[in-house]
Amino acid sequence: MRETGEMACVNVCVIAVVCDKCGKRITPDEWIEWQEIFRFSGCGGYGSKFGDLCPFTLDLCEDCWHGLVGSLVKYQVQDKIYKDNI
Repeated sequence: MRETGEMACVNVCVIAVVCDKCGKRITPDEWIEWQEIFRFSGCGGYGSKFGDLCPFTLDLCEDCWHGLVGSLVKYQVQDKIYKDNI
């Protein structure tokens, strides 16, 4: 049997993301920029420059993400793939 009752709970949630490159702080209130945040997480493999089995994360705003990889990205429009500086 389960007994129920009320108790105070603390919810932990992300209230802002800070770009790891430029330091820009983005909150959910900035909903257009919020949905364009790039989050990358990975783990270095054996002999990796990031460290053996070392987990890492990277948060970038859209401007920094585009500045770093924008010229390398391929994008698709109506079944055609383009590689171009957007």
